Amino acid sequence: MRILRVLARVVSAVVLLAAAVGAIILAEQYPPAAPATVTGEATAVSAGPLSLVCAGPLELTTGEQIAIDPETDADPDLLVPASRTEVFTLARDGNGSSDAAEAEYQLEGDTPEGLTVMGDLRAAQIDDPESGGILEAQAVGGAAALAAGASVTMTEAGDLRGLAGTSCQRPASATYLVGGSGDVGSSTRLTLTNTGTTSATASVTLWSSLGEVPAPQLDEISLAPGESEHLLLEAISSDPDLAVRVESPGGQVSAYAQELRLDGIVPAGADLFGPAAPPAPDFLIPGVLLTSAAEDGADPDEAEEEEAEEGEADELAPETPARLRLVNPGESEARATVQLLGESGPVDLPGAENVTIDPGAVLELSLAVVDPGAYAVHVVADEPLTGAVQLARTGTPGPLDPSTAPVDRAWAPAVSPAAAALIPLPALADATVLMSNNGAEAADVTLAAIEGDGSMGAPETVEIDPWSTRVIDAEGHALLVQTDGAVSAAAVLRADAADGELITVATPVPDAAEDLAVRVTVR
Repeated sequence: MRILRVLARVVSAVVLLAAAVGAIILAEQYPPAAPATVTGEATAVSAGPLSLVCAGPLELTTGEQIAIDPETDADPDLLVPASRTEVFTLARDGNGSSDAAEAEYQLEGDTPEGLTVMGDLRAAQIDDPESGGILEAQAVGGAAALAAGASVTMTEAGDLRGLAGTSCQRPASATYLVGGSGDVGSSTRLTLTNTGTTSATASVTLWSSLGEVPAPQLDEISLAPGESEHLLLEAISSDPDLAVRVESPGGQVSAYAQELRLDGIVPAGADLFGPAAPPAPDFLIPGVLLTSAAEDGADPDEAEEEEAEEGEADELAPETPARLRLVNPGESEARATVQLLGESGPVDLPGAENVTIDPGAVLELSLAVVDPGAYAVHVVADEPLTGAVQLARTGTPGPLDPSTAPVDRAWAPAVSPAAAALIPLPALADATVLMSNNGAEAADVTLAAIEGDGSMGAPETVEIDPWSTRVIDAEGHALLVQTDGAVSAAAVLRADAADGELITVATPVPDAAEDLAVRVTVR
């Protein structure tokens, strides 16, 4: 019996081994067919409420109030900032409802206020708000609200002289802001806001021209629901060229920044600026509207007469050039080439071919050699980068310091193309929209103006040539932009002060419904 059992085990083992060998041979000779891949169409995911964070008014960062000296200062009325926040939702066609989404706007520490119906909009206008706020818009017909807004502050004289504004921003898990300075005479304040209903944690990485700035105090910043935290970057770094990344694991923190500059006792620029596009090896910075010194302020002949009467040099103040700022957030050295896309096509930037940016470092390039005109900056690199352009407008020197001209500055950040977006056009300034095509083929863009009464204007289609920029004169409350091309846009906002032009930039607010569309792939 034992012999039979042993023989049976041996035979079984041999049979199993033979079967395994046979399976291997068959698999090699007759491999299984590759699984079919089926890619579905983009499908919209049912949406929840949409949150947008709007900046507060421009304000001094020293904690001091505005001081007025009647013997030396300008008209006191010119020293007082005029601020406005405008938010709205727009009716979306094709989602089962012709109504704009219901929404509420809440100033920090205040009670929410509902938006009111105005034509095709629900809208709210807050004049001289004391703080920033959060817009919460409900979904309509399962689609995310089509919503936007902007905050703008205009001050004609004094330390806050300038036009400062930024579009309201959605929260994100990672936000990049390129701009600001910690240099003498500069102040840059970063504001973080928790849009969620639960506590959030944010960590900030700060980069400078010398690399990443060690800043343990920027790690694990705790924010209560609806709370904002203000951080003065000049207290951490004195570098003139700064950029930051804000990371929040829950994706419910929004960020924007305020920059103020003084040249001695003369205002040298004020702005509010929001996020730049996430780092990429190929991106555009639209809204680069360059002018000459003679175009920035008063009539040159009139300025010369005034200066001659005062016994000063018979010439205009020198122009303050625009500057490109790039940041390399990676751990490898990056090489980048920069061109500008003008109204007639690409324009080379001398000295900007194959420039090197160290890991974690910020690089600035002057645009002083570029002729006046409307442009986008086109950056191509071997590592993901992001950036912004600082625009500048030089005014006419005043009696406080006849040798130093006032300057206003504005940050135009990198902007990702969006299939649909709203460009807010705040009422305190005149707007010029620049649209740039980063593609090898012409792009069709459909534009619809949202009039001042809230009604939607008739759609108009314009064509943007390859590798070029087109200027759109825009009026009304906002501009709805739709395109299938690689088009990035920005609105350059301008206003006149007695001593020169003031400037800021508003970026598009992408349609959240486009981001919620997902493509399902089955293998």
